[in-house]
Amino acid sequence: MLARILANARGLRRTSLRGRPSGPELPGWPAGIGARFPAYATSIGRAMLAYLEPGLLERYLDTVEMKKLTDVTVTDPARLKQILAEVRRNGYACTQDELDYGLSSV
Repeated sequence: MLARILANARGLRRTSLRGRPSGPELPGWPAGIGARFPAYATSIGRAMLAYLEPGLLERYLDTVEMKKLTDVTVTDPARLKQILAEVRRNGYACTQDELDYGLSSV
């Protein structure tokens, strides 16, 4: 299933996703139009976080409540910082099974 998604940061806490699946519905697909998900658990959110000014990123990490959405969701701020450094080096972000099982994104 592919989705076309437009995202924007809202209060540095969430990524707002607007998209529509382009293939058959996936059971358990959590996104409807206007759905919101935590930036730390999505590739789009991580791409945005990776390029925040350092002070804004620290503020985000100090104020966000990172909850485990699956057993592989990254919730450790130090690990997330490492991932964000990789995003800056590679020029893209990826997630797999962090927002929900069976969901991957680039």
